[in-house]
Amino acid sequence: MEHLDDMDCIRKVLEGDTSSYAFLVNKYQNKAYRLALGIVKIEEDAEEIAQDSFVKAYNALKNFSGNSSFSTWFYRIVYNTALSRTRKKVLPSVDIVDHQNNISLTSTEKSFKNLVNQDQIKYVKLALQQLTKEECSIVHLYYSEEMNMNDIGKVLKISHGNVRVKLTRTKKKLVAILQQLLRHELKEMVA
Repeated sequence: MEHLDDMDCIRKVLEGDTSSYAFLVNKYQNKAYRLALGIVKIEEDAEEIAQDSFVKAYNALKNFSGNSSFSTWFYRIVYNTALSRTRKKVLPSVDIVDHQNNISLTSTEKSFKNLVNQDQIKYVKLALQQLTKEECSIVHLYYSEEMNMNDIGKVLKISHGNVRVKLTRTKKKLVAILQQLLRHELKEMVA
């Protein structure tokens, strides 16, 4: 089964070999979970969303036109399922803007490089938690899934140019968040 691609599996499932769907589940389960987690921020909810998304995709497989890749089509299902879940729950949002502490990007990069890898991961996770659902999705799809901007646009139903602009703004927002998180460490370095 490992030599089959997504379209071969889909064809087999549609021909009645439902066990072939396991290949797609195994291939995309971690990616679906990570995308959902970036949106809902709660592990148990992300697991349920990933499972629900696979069920929805399976039930809608006959409607998959093949105009985009299966992954793009499936990530759209995961994204919509996660957004639906968050509409049902009111999650607190945190807006981080630090105009009082004007810290340069160079200082932030230098401070961040001085952290050990485990601390870097901790700060990146904390920073990612401050992003909106859409921002987190864009970052995840671009960096983790290595999707191009056209495919991200299809998943989020926004234009390629809008993805580019939002990605640039999100990078700047992450830098600002990291600046705030690392402010204490930067002050110690300067002193």
